[in-house]
Amino acid sequence: MALAMTLDVRQQAIIPIAAFTASGDLDKLKPVLAEGLEAGLSINETKEILVQMYAYAGFPRSLNGLSALTAILEERLAKGIVDPLGKEASPVPADLNRDEYGAKIRAKLSGLDEIPPPAAWQKFSPIADTFLKEHLHDRHGGPASLSPGGGHECRSDRAADAVLYRRAENQGRRVPSRSCIQAAG
Repeated sequence: MALAMTLDVRQQAIIPIAAFTASGDLDKLKPVLAEGLEAGLSINETKEILVQMYAYAGFPRSLNGLSALTAILEERLAKGIVDPLGKEASPVPADLNRDEYGAKIRAKLSGLDEIPPPAAWQKFSPIADTFLKEHLHDRHGGPASLSPGGGHECRSDRAADAVLYRRAENQGRRVPSRSCIQAAG
């Protein structure tokens, strides 16, 4: 007997966020960002959704999405709504071979137990292969903010950090200046 797979409310909220980020429709993105936060997505989970969109929709749309999230967080904070920050991402271990790890993730996502020999496109454009493997390492390896198993990422978003600083001040706590910190728990 097959189990029925359904998305919970938080997971369902990811779909319109990704769709409107990809289409670049900021007027539709802003309300669904608020709906996602209301559905229980944390700030870091929502931020990670928008960051991941760079690989699928390009940096400009990803950055526009992050700007929209920052604006929504400012509006919500002005109304006294304090959204949970959520789990921070963990740093990449210094000794991790990103190329090898990315190749293993790519094989796993393809349903393979071993890394296959390079395809023609990999030989033709090694830099595309490198970018893909680095993306797979950073994203599908499990950013701690979206993956229960944890993972690695390291980046800073000044606009989002500014919002986090304001939130921290309002809550009487301090937030690190970079999102590249060891995940709690």
